[in-house]
This record gives sequence, C-alpha cells and structure tokens, in this order.
Amino acid sequence: MKALKNRAFDLKAQYIFLAGAILGAIVFLLIYGISIVNPTNDAWLLNQNSDMTQHYLGWKFFRRSQWHFPLGLMDGVLVDDMVSCMFTDSIPMFAIFFKILSPILPATFQYAGIWCLFCYIAQSGISALILRKFNKNLFFCLIGSTFFMLSPPMLYRMFMHESLGGHWIILLAILLWVYQNHKWKHKCTPIVLWAFAGIIAVNVHVYFLPMIYMILIGYIITDIAKNKKILRPILCFVWTTLSSLLAMYCIGAFYGDGKMDDVGLGVFSANLNTFFNGMGISKFVIPMNITIGQYEGFGYLGFGMLLAAFLAVIVIFKKAEKTGNGFFGGFKDIISAHRWEIIAFCAIVFISFFIAASPICSLNARTIYSIDYPEFIKKLLSVFRASGRFIWVADYLLYTAILAAISKLDGKKTILFTVSLCAILQYIDLRNYIKEKHETYSKPAAYVSALPDSVWSDIAKDGEQIVFMSLPSDGAGIMRMYFVFAEYALENDMTLNTFHIARVDTTKRDEYVAQQYNLLSQGKGNPNYIYVFADKTRIPDNDNLTVYTADGYTAVKVLS
Repeated sequence: MKALKNRAFDLKAQYIFLAGAILGAIVFLLIYGISIVNPTNDAWLLNQNSDMTQHYLGWKFFRRSQWHFPLGLMDGVLVDDMVSCMFTDSIPMFAIFFKILSPILPATFQYAGIWCLFCYIAQSGISALILRKFNKNLFFCLIGSTFFMLSPPMLYRMFMHESLGGHWIILLAILLWVYQNHKWKHKCTPIVLWAFAGIIAVNVHVYFLPMIYMILIGYIITDIAKNKKILRPILCFVWTTLSSLLAMYCIGAFYGDGKMDDVGLGVFSANLNTFFNGMGISKFVIPMNITIGQYEGFGYLGFGMLLAAFLAVIVIFKKAEKTGNGFFGGFKDIISAHRWEIIAFCAIVFISFFIAASPICSLNARTIYSIDYPEFIKKLLSVFRASGRFIWVADYLLYTAILAAISKLDGKKTILFTVSLCAILQYIDLRNYIKEKHETYSKPAAYVSALPDSVWSDIAKDGEQIVFMSLPSDGAGIMRMYFVFAEYALENDMTLNTFHIARVDTTKRDEYVAQQYNLLSQGKGNPNYIYVFADKTRIPDNDNLTVYTADGYTAVKVLS
C-alpha cells in the first residue's frame, strides 16, 4: 500500500506539472505569437540592435567555429584568441546542443524563440508543482502558476535579455526546498538535484548561480535546525559547488585573460520601492522615482499579488484567532510550529534584498546609505555588478509564501475565488504592457540589411578580418556598429578583431588596434583586412589607402 501511495503521488505530480506546462505554452503563444518560435525566422533578432542581437550573433559565430575544448569556446570574434559563448550570453546549454545538431539544421537557425517558449513551459510547470505542496487542487495550482508567468520581472526580461528570462531556475531551487522532506526513492536524490540545478544555472546565465545558493542556504538552515540532518546539507553544498565549477570549466568560463569584474556595482541595483514600483508598466500603480541603472533591480510584484499579500496577512491573523489561545497566543503558536522555515525564509529574503539594494541604497531618488567595501570585496562583488537582479529571489519566495497562505483559506470555493480574483487583477494591471509585447513580437518586421550598398560586396572579396579602428562615442552607436559588421563578417566568412562581449581583455584589444594604426600610417596594413572608422579624422593620410563611405559607415582598405 505504501508503494502504491508513493506511486500515486508521482502520477499526480506529473499530471499537475504537465497541465502547468501546457498552460505555460498557451500563455506564451497568446502573448508573443508563433512567428518568433520559427527557428528560420531571425529578422526580429537582427532588427533589434539590442542584447538579443548580440546573443544571436554570438551563437552564429559559435556555430561557425571549429570545436574546441572547453566545449563552449569559439574563435573568430577576438584577434588570435578564443572566448566562451557564455560571454555573449548565448545560453551555452542550447548553443552546445544545437551546435552538435548543426549539420542537420538549416543554414539560418535561431533558438531564442524556442528558449523563451521553454521558459514559460518550465515556469508554469514548476510553479504548479510548488503550489501543489500547499494545496493539491489542480485549479488552484494552475491559477496560482499564472502569477509566476505574469511576473513583471520575467515579462520585462523576455526579449530584452532572454537568457535572464530563465526564472524557472530560481523556481527549481524553491521546489527542492519546499519538497525538502519528500521521501525520495534514493537518499542521494536531493544531492543530485541540487548539483543539477547548479549545472543548469551556469549553462544558462551565471547570475542564476548565486541565486541558487541563496535558496540553498535556506535549505541548509531548515535541514540542520529542523530535520537534524548534517551530512545531507553539507553534501548538497559541496556537490553543487563542484558540479558548478566543473560545468563552468567545460564551457570555458575560466579561459582567457579578460576581467571577470566590471563597472556598475551600486548603479545597477534595486530601489527600496522595488516591490511597489510598476515603473510605467502597471495600470494601477503610479511609477516611482529610481536612480539611473535601477531598472536592473525591477522587482514589482504586480497589483494582483499585492492584493493577495494583504489578504494573506488577514488569513494569518484569522488562523491565529482560531487557535483558542487568543490572538497573540495563536500567533505565537503559528510561529513556533514553523519557526525554522520562517527564520530561513526571512534570512533569504533579507539577503537577496540587501545584496540587490547595495552598496548604494536608495529610496526613490534619495540615497539612504552607502557602503564603502574594501577593495577586494568590491572587486568580488563587481563580478555580479548588476546586483539588482538578485531581487528576483525575494520576489519568487514572496509569491510562494503569499499563495501558500491564500491556500489555507476555509473552503475550496473561497480559495479558488480569491486566487482567481487576484490573478485577474494581476493581468489587468499588466494588460497594456502585455498588449505592447504582443504587437511587437506577434508580427515582427522583415529584416533589411544595414549595408545595402554594392560597395560592401566589392570590398568583401578576399576579406579575412574586420578591424574596428575607432568606435562611436555613444553606447548604442557602438553596439550598432558591432552588430552590423558582425553580420557582414558572418555573411562573408570573415573574422572580427573584437565584439560586444561581457569580458574582454581591453589591453590586448587596444594594443592590437594601435599596432594596426601604425601599420596603416605606413601604408603597410593587410590588404585583406577591412578597417572600420567611426571617426573619419582618425584615418591616416596615406596614398596607399582607399577610403569607402556608404550607408553611414566608413571603411579603409590597403591597396595590394
């Protein structure tokens, strides 16, 4: 009978996950349409001139590159050097998989749409399983999962920085935590699953790794303090760490001399108003002030979830009153019964919020405090300079706790009515933003080459490398130039001297450009190179150079 009961649990869990996954796919297609899922449609990626364009072009260079070890390395985008596809945010997990299949794939192939569809499927399926822990009603699980799919931070990330749309990885860690006491068939299963979560995080976007660890801390606290287990949490931590490091090595994270840290720590943070600041996408909540760069810390809960939070507090108060020990006595009993879960939950929410809002903490446009870390700590934290993203951990833990409280209302109909009302308000609050997404991506415009002039075809003959000699002064202009000529290089089987990559050895790059400039000044540059100048005044005055200006760009070639 016990085996039969466990089997019934497995079937029920699978059924709810499958139902959630199907709902996730439906919601995705209703919002974004089917066009972008077509792997041969890359126009919408090339038209954006955004991070999405970088990620797609990074995949194209990776696909074209020979296989190397570590497996994530590619050539052709840095002079005499290789770089991991993780630094073009090309989602290594998908990039490596589809590169293996490359010989049977069409010449034009993008997986960004497939990835985002997968994210919605996983987001809904996993969140439905999380909610099942608190209430096994299928409709509660499915309606509750819509909050996770209509999470404002996830909607905001989708098709702006799609690899960071993989919020289901955070939910996977939460799932392992809430099912901490599940009777697994094998004792080592939790250890394997935590290690698997770390590997997945690294192979999607490395920012998810510390998020996994934040939730793992909560798991460790409750396992040691409540379950009186010592070996399991230690092994979970150790194996997650070792597996993650091995995965990072295999995709080339430690290859090369580029700096891992970057500027921006304290700029790309979360504002203290983040849970209540719709930042212009909310129908009901007026935008609040933030400082420059704090869009990275966007953690708005949504109006429906804010209402659910208010109702959850009422539910807890009502439960406290019904204990028979008076309000304060009942409240104390509730806290005592779930002491370690509450401590762990509060600790992780605080940690994620503190890191997200630091080291320069702001409320609206006003600085509350600033922490002057020692240089080595500042350098370490700067590896994850966009600290505001860590607010997502607090977001999803709050979603889980609020819906868990709602699930304890008296009566099935009351629970379903309440969660349905809040879900409808969540949608109405975000409807205009969702409509904007639908109009943008359901029928994307056709791609028009940024270099239509025939001169580019002429000078591409025998071309080997494109060298960026000077770049525009503005960031958008730099990205545009990189993307235009990266696509040009791919079309004409050329390499680049540099590209828009997360971690670049700038010293080596600048030395190479200076070397090429000296050669051009002497008329001794490589005749098979195309030298691109954003600033025409920097072109050396030499009779051995031919200058081409077309489509708003200037290129130089050396006469043979």
